[in-house]
Amino acid sequence: MVSKWITKGVQFAVRYAALCGYISAAMNQYGTISVVGPAFTNREVTLKASPFYPWGCDVEWKFLIENGSQLKSMDGVNNTTRYSEDESFFFKWKASTEFNGSIFYAECATNNTIKTNMISINLRDIVGSCGALGILSPVVRGADVKLAYFPSDLYIHRNTDTGRTWTHNLQDIQLQDGSYEERSVSKYVYILTIFNFKEKDEGPYDLKCNADGKTDSVHLHMSERPSYPVFDPKLLDFNTTQCIYVYAGSDFYCNTENGTEPVQIVILLGQNSFVHGERNGGKGYQIDNIHQQMGGLSRRNVTCRVSNAALETPYKVHGTLCSVEEGSPPVLSVPEFLEGENSSAICEVRNAIQAPLLEIHVDNVLLGDVQQKDLFNGSSHTFTSTAKVTKSNKLWNRKQMCCVRKSKYDFRLEVVSVCKNISMKCTYSILLMLSTFADINYLSNRD
Repeated sequence: MVSKWITKGVQFAVRYAALCGYISAAMNQYGTISVVGPAFTNREVTLKASPFYPWGCDVEWKFLIENGSQLKSMDGVNNTTRYSEDESFFFKWKASTEFNGSIFYAECATNNTIKTNMISINLRDIVGSCGALGILSPVVRGADVKLAYFPSDLYIHRNTDTGRTWTHNLQDIQLQDGSYEERSVSKYVYILTIFNFKEKDEGPYDLKCNADGKTDSVHLHMSERPSYPVFDPKLLDFNTTQCIYVYAGSDFYCNTENGTEPVQIVILLGQNSFVHGERNGGKGYQIDNIHQQMGGLSRRNVTCRVSNAALETPYKVHGTLCSVEEGSPPVLSVPEFLEGENSSAICEVRNAIQAPLLEIHVDNVLLGDVQQKDLFNGSSHTFTSTAKVTKSNKLWNRKQMCCVRKSKYDFRLEVVSVCKNISMKCTYSILLMLSTFADINYLSNRD
C-alpha cells in the first residue's frame, strides 16, 4: 500500500513539474504551438510551432502522455515528418489512440528554457461508413480554401473507391467547371480546393462516398483579415532614424483595423511580450509609460504580431524603440567682430537622440534669422545640431546672447540654456575705412 502511494506521489510530482514548465513556457511567450487542421485517430496530425523570434537552434518536439509519469521526446516516434516554412516549424505523424489527451510543446534543442506554450490534442474517431471532413486552411475572401476528406477504415478496407461526389448546399459539385479541384494525397486523405472563395461559396459541404452513404457536413463562413499593423507614434524624422521615441510618460501603439474576432496582437520587446488590448474602439495594443520597459537602453528592437482565423501566417512588423537623450549641453560661440567669419553666432549640441530645437536670444529677444542644421550619424544613431546666425548687429555689443535647447516635440525634457556677454571689435577693414574717412574729413576741413 505504501509503495503504491509513493508511486502515485512520484507521478504527481513529475506531472506537477511538467505543468509548472507549461506555465513558465506560457508566461515566457517564446512562441506558440497549434494543430493544423483536424486531428483524427490513426490519421496524420500536424503540429505547427511559431517562434516569436529566431531561436537559432534545432527544434525538439516533446509531449506528456495523459496520466503519464514523464515527459517524452517525439524522436522515438516512427514515420514522422519535420519541415519548416515561413519561419514556423512543422511536425507530422500518424497519431494513434495513445496520443489522445496528450500535451505537446516545442523547445530549443540547446536551451530548454526557450519553448512554446503547450497544447492538448483531443483526437476524434472517424465514424460512419464514409469518413469525415475537415477544414485545412483559413476561409478568406479571394483565397483558395481547402477541405480534406478522411475516409473511414471501412471505406479503405473495402476498397470501394467507385467515385466520390462533393456537395455544396446539397448540390453536386462539378469538378470540371474550373472552380474546384480534387487531389488525392494518399488513401487516407483527399483534398478539395475551392478557388477564389466568395460569398456564394459559403455554406455546408459534405461528400457522398457511395449511393447511400455520406459524411457529416462542415460549414464554411468567411473570416476577414485584419489590416497590416502599424507602429505609432512616428515623428517626422522616422525615415531617417527608424526610431519611435520613448520618454517618461510616453505611450507606444501597435495598431491594426478590422478583421474577424478574435484578433490576437502580441508585442515583443526583448524577452518580454505584451498580449492584446483595445484602443479608441479599434483593434490595437497600447503600452503606457513604455520607457519603463527600456531598461536604460538607447535602442531596442520591437516586433508586433497580429493573427486571427483568416491569417495562416501572422502579420509581423518590426521597428526600433529609442530612448530620448538630450545630448551634450549647448556650446555657444558669440560674435567677436562686426564683420567677417568671426561675426557669426554659433550654438551646437552633440550626441542627441532626436535632434533638439535650438533658439538664439539677445537680451531675451528671439532672433528670427537662425539657420539650424541637423546631421545624423548612422553609426551612433545620434544627431549633431548646429544653429547659426551669420550677420552680427552693432546694437548687440555689450549685451548678452543665449542659446536655448528645447525639444522639437512634446518630450517634456528640461530646457537648457547657455549665455555669454558680447564684446565685439571692429575688423581691420572697418578700421581702415574709418581711418580713411577721418583723413578725408580732416583734409576737407583744412581746405
